[in-house]
Amino acid sequence: MPTHLPSAIWTDSLAKGSELLLLIAIVDAVDEDGKTLTSVKSLAAKTRFTPRNVQLLVQKLVGLGELSVKIADGAHGIWCYETKFSVPSAKNSVPSAKTTAYQPLTEETWPGLRALITGFNLPIIYLDDENWWNATSHAVGGINMQVLDKEFGKIEAYLIEHPRKRPQPRGWKRFVRTWLQRAYEYERKYHGRSA
Repeated sequence: MPTHLPSAIWTDSLAKGSELLLLIAIVDAVDEDGKTLTSVKSLAAKTRFTPRNVQLLVQKLVGLGELSVKIADGAHGIWCYETKFSVPSAKNSVPSAKTTAYQPLTEETWPGLRALITGFNLPIIYLDDENWWNATSHAVGGINMQVLDKEFGKIEAYLIEHPRKRPQPRGWKRFVRTWLQRAYEYERKYHGRSA
């Protein structure tokens, strides 16, 4: 744990209120490599937020370019968070916000996702962002390819039936994320399990 937070977090961060508190909690727990390996539950306890609120705030921080989220190797439920703010005790291996804002999908992290997106006639140009998929998976409690296959089929049918509801180019990520969140919440509420 660093002895003090970098001053840049106070002056250069775009986050405010709860988002800033969560970002400070993440930066406070950074390791020597400039990464924070922790769970949503731990961040919720540290910030006194609900786990769901932590998931939503993480997604907002990713959208602001303040944070990058990846699935960590090892224990279940542990995530790897990287910020653009360096900590004096950490190595300078933390990527800048410009490099974490967009990263194309890779087959190693999301095998078959590009083919699935194009197979359902969804625009890959707007959904080809690995960091966004990691954050979305984090926000909905995990995504697997079977769930995406089922939900992308529903999205395709919905858009065929309602062509005027087709999102604008910059609205595709929000449309898909909201769709997946609703599917997850429906499964959790009515079937007692994740989608």
